[in-house]
Amino acid sequence: MPLNQHQVDEFSERYWRERDRFMKFAQSAGELCRQMVMENAVRASVHWRAKTKESARRKLQQKYQAKLGSVDEAFARIKDLAAVRILTYVEEDRQRVVNLIEEVFSPPVGRDEIAVDLEDKVDNENRYAFYRATHCEVALPDDHLIGENENLRGMSCEIQVCSMLAHVWNELEHDLIYKPQSGQTSREEKEFLRILGNQTLAGDGVISEILRATTARQREENEDFVDQYDFVSRVRPKFPGVAKFYKRSEQAFNALRDLGILNPASLSERILDQYKEPEREARELIQRINDVHGDDWSPAHGGLEEDSADAVLVLIARNFGDRLLKMYPGGRGMGRPPRVAHLARLLDEL
Repeated sequence: MPLNQHQVDEFSERYWRERDRFMKFAQSAGELCRQMVMENAVRASVHWRAKTKESARRKLQQKYQAKLGSVDEAFARIKDLAAVRILTYVEEDRQRVVNLIEEVFSPPVGRDEIAVDLEDKVDNENRYAFYRATHCEVALPDDHLIGENENLRGMSCEIQVCSMLAHVWNELEHDLIYKPQSGQTSREEKEFLRILGNQTLAGDGVISEILRATTARQREENEDFVDQYDFVSRVRPKFPGVAKFYKRSEQAFNALRDLGILNPASLSERILDQYKEPEREARELIQRINDVHGDDWSPAHGGLEEDSADAVLVLIARNFGDRLLKMYPGGRGMGRPPRVAHLARLLDEL
């Protein structure tokens, strides 16, 4: 039996009373996404929001009112009352971000895995097929559901992932097709959407080529790293077997910067050239540490992974352990030292 008008009003008022909690959930998830893409050297912009009262009511009336039988069911079924949007610079990073989401977030209550829906839409009749996005329904991981976030337990939100140019088309299509201000969308408007869609597809390719050209220009060994992304692109070839070198790259990049190791030549001279096979040495060292200290990592630090920039981090800690411990003292009034200092302590105990 569809929701009646009284139940629609009840849903709207209840959502308005609880909107602050949805906003807090969206912000917590968004900040976690922002940290995730930064640590893994993904060029992306992250935004979050909770629906307005009017938008939540409209979504219920347009899509769910005829299908649902209670207000509680409406709150359970509408997944994007709180939502995060991750806009990648390039289309090929979309799946990479989805993979990271599956690693970082938890499934909603009652599910064994995160729901991932590829929402790319094909409309052969109107000759455009340019809506490109992946939607993930997630819950916050347990270590983010403590303190002031404890009242977010049991909630979920939607994370939408698409390229920046796809987002431009998606938003225009949504406003013109699904939110027309007056009357139906004209054939001319649909044709312009088709033209714009083709341009966004071409633009995604151009952006990829721009970034590749920039990476090639920055490969000089003696030039300082411009940023974390530059660090990943220029050091990755030195660890050819590390498929996810971007992962935790921010930690390695920051440690090198603080040590004054600012370019590939300096990295090779002060660390990598000491080893016949740096990648193999790093993997063996990580295995030894995990064998001895595998259970000693706190959730804040996270254990070592061979298939990540930890391959560099462990060599940094091995070669500059004493200096790192002096640079990053921990304790009362000083806060928690970074992960590389914790690693240096573990190495000192081997």
